[in-house]
Amino acid sequence: MKLSRITVFLAAALLVSSYALASASPVKPPTATILPPPIQLPTPVPIPIITVTKTEPTVTIPKPPITIIPIPTVTIQPTTATFRKLHEVIIEVDPPYAGEVKPLGQGKHSMKEGKRIVLRAVPNAGYKFDHWTLDGHRKVYSRVLRLQVKKDHVIVAHFVKASSSTRSPPKIPTGSPSPARESSPAGCILPSDFPKSMAYSGMYADLLYNEDLLAGFGEGVAGKVIIGREAVRPQPWHSYGVEMGDLILRVNGTRYRASFGSEDYGIIYLKCEGGQLTIRVAGLTRYGTRAALLYLLNHPEVVNGKVLIVLEWKDSNSNRKVELEEVLPLVSVP
Repeated sequence: MKLSRITVFLAAALLVSSYALASASPVKPPTATILPPPIQLPTPVPIPIITVTKTEPTVTIPKPPITIIPIPTVTIQPTTATFRKLHEVIIEVDPPYAGEVKPLGQGKHSMKEGKRIVLRAVPNAGYKFDHWTLDGHRKVYSRVLRLQVKKDHVIVAHFVKASSSTRSPPKIPTGSPSPARESSPAGCILPSDFPKSMAYSGMYADLLYNEDLLAGFGEGVAGKVIIGREAVRPQPWHSYGVEMGDLILRVNGTRYRASFGSEDYGIIYLKCEGGQLTIRVAGLTRYGTRAALLYLLNHPEVVNGKVLIVLEWKDSNSNRKVELEEVLPLVSVP
């Protein structure tokens, strides 16, 4: 029963409220507000901690490019020191105290192989120079002796008394009879202006080879010089025991052989006719011809007064050139 009364009361109250609401002013419904979507903030990124360290600045200097040059392979071969052999040169005077030899003097002298020596014979009062004897057989009649030491030598300077008769004709001793003349004819005297006053002629090849030596010759008012063995016909030195063949020279029976370009022999022959001088210059080869011409031009004092001079040339320095110091007198006829 109690529940019914409550229910009736509530229903009455609800009815009164509904009537009141119906009679009242209508109420506008609320306006809806659309809110923007919420802003999403980015996920925070942690900020790195920067540590500043003080450092010295580094300066970099560019380096030039390096070029690598290959080093050639050097092969060192064992060598042995070479020493020039010593030779003994004995100088004597015949007869003793008749003169002296300068600059070395009498006695034994030790000299290195290849050394060139120049000896001068100086007679004492009452004597005059006659000739040199080299190693007991070779005679040289020029007062000045030039020699290259290649072995032991014995050199003798021979003098004769000033009142003695003329010397015997020069010859190289051999086992065979010598065809040389028994007497020595008087030699020819060179003009004081030699070779300017002399002309020259000869074979073209000889003249061309000796062109430099012929520049000092002149017009030939005093005589002429004939150059080259082929240009001298006949060869007048035959009568003095001197013969020339193909690379062979014979002097009073002694035979000498030339070697082209390294060893040769030359001849200077002088003849006076009617106040004119004729000089014939010849060699076994062109080297011997040049040696004779070179000696004639540089030693007129030795050639002066001679009839015949036989010369020897050896290429001591192997340069295939004729040089004055390589030319030595072998034998001469005054």
